[in-house]
Amino acid sequence: MIERFEHNKENINKMRALIDRTQERAEGLHFDTRKNTLEYDDVLMTQRHLIYDQRDKVLISKIWNHLFVSLSKRMYLLQLKNINQIPNKNDKAKTCRVPEWHGN
Repeated sequence: MIERFEHNKENINKMRALIDRTQERAEGLHFDTRKNTLEYDDVLMTQRHLIYDQRDKVLISKIWNHLFVSLSKRMYLLQLKNINQIPNKNDKAKTCRVPEWHGN
């Protein structure tokens, strides 16, 4: 197709114009896609900030703060209890015995 346009300068200019229009159209489509992506990102950022604000209000609240401290203490004590239950390989009295499984 290009070979038949090569002989005539007017045809070459038409081909360049066609390529330019095609490229502009493709760039326009990509621009719209990027624009939609940025708008979507703005919506997500707004929602993210709302959730962060709500989370911060809950964490600052005295009722939740008391609950958080209480739960943290419980978790700490459970971890200490579990650490103390880990058998020492030199201490045979504290070794755990795994029950046998008699499955079919």
